[in-house]
Amino acid sequence: MSSSDWLIHQTWESGAMSGTLIEDWTPTALSSDYINRSIKIEKEQEFLAITLAPKPGMVLNTWCSVRHDEGHPMQWQAILRPTADAAGTRILYHDFTDVYPPSVPSLAEMGLQQGLEGSNVHIALFDAARGSVVLWIGRPPEWLAWQYAPLNGPFVHPEDLPQLQAAAKRVNSGEPPQSSGVIRLQGFDGHWVESSTLVRTFQFNDHPPHAELTLVQITPTREQG
Repeated sequence: MSSSDWLIHQTWESGAMSGTLIEDWTPTALSSDYINRSIKIEKEQEFLAITLAPKPGMVLNTWCSVRHDEGHPMQWQAILRPTADAAGTRILYHDFTDVYPPSVPSLAEMGLQQGLEGSNVHIALFDAARGSVVLWIGRPPEWLAWQYAPLNGPFVHPEDLPQLQAAAKRVNSGEPPQSSGVIRLQGFDGHWVESSTLVRTFQFNDHPPHAELTLVQITPTREQG
């Protein structure tokens, strides 16, 4: 996984574990798409730290349950190590579904997800400099084509990206949460979805706010079907 573009460069074998056919396989995938497949990630803070800010010498051995393409859950062991230049993280997966039952979310995590059901409010961990989603906190919006950006073009409309970047810069300099106004996000079939956004700082436990990543609350300005 590259920390410069948040893309996962994967072998076909890793995709086959999730049921991906070779004719449907692509050598790159968004980190947000992979993480969205997860049901439960153990040591989540450590997982995010080593993938978002890799440093030489770091290592993590953890477990996660993920959704197979056919819908059933799988239990994986994941071993993570930064690359020698710390430009990304190497991840080795082992499928233990036949040995251990898949992990399940805690009651608090399920409550958060269910509490957001029925609302059109979505929260993303955002790299404002690149205009890309690193991961979704809770469920992702069904009305945005986030899985296909940047392969099918930018996620944030180029004319609106400076608004989002300016709001992120203000909150990272210590100002309270900022609205970046209405921005256009990539929808389906070439359409842009106008959305209101609220930008907040992002930080790990006992760490200062992240210098590059922010939390963005996204709400469509019109009802989406």
